[in-house]
Amino acid sequence: MMRNPTKIIGIIAALSAVIFYACSKYQDPPKADPVNNGRHYCNDSRAINYNWGFPGTPDNDTCVYPVDSMLGAWVFTDSVFLPNGNLQQVQTRNLNFTSTEDTILTHMAVAGWCPGAPVYVTIDKSGLARVDSVFAGGQLLCTTTDTVRGTFLKKTDRADTLDIDLSVSGTGGATRHKGMALRQ
Repeated sequence: MMRNPTKIIGIIAALSAVIFYACSKYQDPPKADPVNNGRHYCNDSRAINYNWGFPGTPDNDTCVYPVDSMLGAWVFTDSVFLPNGNLQQVQTRNLNFTSTEDTILTHMAVAGWCPGAPVYVTIDKSGLARVDSVFAGGQLLCTTTDTVRGTFLKKTDRADTLDIDLSVSGTGGATRHKGMALRQ
């Protein structure tokens, strides 16, 4: 019995195609181009949001710097404590935070504590601003004998609040100023 050569060639061709397709290398499906997906990210290592949203298009207009979180006017409810822990008074202070330089984006001046004498602070990426110490006791404050030290803390979970804890020493004695400031 003779077999039809056309059938045999067809079967061999079909088997060859199946084997060739089954043995070809797998390729991942194409991925979306991150440049064209509309996401932008900050590419400045000084920023709080450095590389958030990566991959995407680098766009430093989206950067948020440490000073940005505190800039502006704040109303501080200041509880003043004596060294023995007794509450001396509660007062309200209007504080204004301004940036003092353009290169590092971490230095600020806090006006409103003393007339004409700002308190200078340095803020880090976590939102903690420390009073810059000029002398061993802290930074000069309202007079040539008063010094201040302490912190201003801007927590990320509370966008419009600032925790303040300062110690003031001078000829009139020592006091501690603690409280919360609200953004205006």
